[in-house]
Amino acid sequence: MLAQTGGQKFVLRTALCSVQLEPQDLAKMLAYHQSSILISRAVPASPLPHAANKHVLCISWIPSLGETRGLILKQAGFDVTSIVGTPDASELKRCRPPDLLVLGHSVPLPEKRRIIATFRQSCDVPVLSLLAPHQAKLPEADYGIEAHGPEDFVESVREILLA
Repeated sequence: MLAQTGGQKFVLRTALCSVQLEPQDLAKMLAYHQSSILISRAVPASPLPHAANKHVLCISWIPSLGETRGLILKQAGFDVTSIVGTPDASELKRCRPPDLLVLGHSVPLPEKRRIIATFRQSCDVPVLSLLAPHQAKLPEADYGIEAHGPEDFVESVREILLA
């Protein structure tokens, strides 16, 4: 059980990531991750300058990865909307217009192509496709990266949106 004390954040470290979290977000992440978790107090994260003005729409196939990416970007100061599974056109239109669309590496290539085509009908913003190891960049996406950790991922988003 977590005891909430005023203004404290926690660090969640798994084999895949290390993220600073508010207590309520940590509880969500604990529900997703089944592995051993080390919890320690952390200092507040420093959001990136001007990141709060940028909205990122993340689409993932695996709920825990989508939630983790969203929390990592929120920690960096971005406004994030996460969708799990294939969104339909009406779902994309209900979202706040994003400044960047991020497609997770677990989204199958045919679905990535369909999502990009649907997205481009109503929005003309950059698309970042996260790549599985040795996967080629999708021609329909503006950017394709194989992020090797949270820092790589945030740095790529920052370079695209804040450059």
